[in-house]
Amino acid sequence: MVYLQNEELKVELKEIGGEIVSVETKEGKQGIWNGDEKFWKGRAPHLFPICGRLRDNKYIYEGKEYTLLSHGFSRFMEYEVEEKTDTSVTFSVTETEETLKDYPFNFVFKIKYTLRGRQIDTEYIIKNTNDKTMYFSVGGHEGYMCEGGIENYYIEFDKNVTLDAHVVEGPIIRHETERIIENSNILPLKNDYFKIDALIFKDIDFDAVTIKKNDGTPNVRIDFKGFQNLVLWTIPGAPYLCVEPWFGLHDFVDSDYIFENKYAIQKLEAGKTFNAVHTMTF
Repeated sequence: MVYLQNEELKVELKEIGGEIVSVETKEGKQGIWNGDEKFWKGRAPHLFPICGRLRDNKYIYEGKEYTLLSHGFSRFMEYEVEEKTDTSVTFSVTETEETLKDYPFNFVFKIKYTLRGRQIDTEYIIKNTNDKTMYFSVGGHEGYMCEGGIENYYIEFDKNVTLDAHVVEGPIIRHETERIIENSNILPLKNDYFKIDALIFKDIDFDAVTIKKNDGTPNVRIDFKGFQNLVLWTIPGAPYLCVEPWFGLHDFVDSDYIFENKYAIQKLEAGKTFNAVHTMTF
């Protein structure tokens, strides 16, 4: 385990998945889901080299078919601690013989955490170490504690928004959408939203959301400026909500399987580095 601490937060992380497993405020409040297997054993995984699911769990690259399961493999890998201070840590992982069987690219994937007061910055640093363009998706999947259940909370956006969620069909999505919110910055949370799977919003035009109790008390704010898509997910009745900013998305039902054609796939030239940061404030 790895531990970070400042005057406001105590953070516990693990090398498997480079994942946060606990965030405790100075008041003793726990901010991250506890991984109770009754609902979901995850806590705050990172998704790479895909986000969501592929049609039939497969894709085609340079004429060869590959298999990747939901959210990719990085959340199961053991990361090295590359740098560490009292308030920051950088985890790093590279390709292996096993990953190359399912994802034919060399890479360096780093996750850097930095504590700043009550904030935790999570930075993704991805380097293409191939001599060709690399295709990937990356995103967060942090689960935030919502004591008493999500219907005691609402989402506050940083601006008025109109949002249409894509209809889920099996493990993937359709092009058809359902209107969830119209010209408002408030979304009351309902378990019914998650009976099938998730609320999936693509091409978002807002930069932050705050989970608040119904009395207006802030729970956590998540900033994700620059991220392309956002997913909200929980299991109905569970006392947590995942807020997931992604550079990627589930496959659509009419996907042609071609990796380069996948919606929201990121294209990184040989030798180049990709950076993105999202921030949670407790």
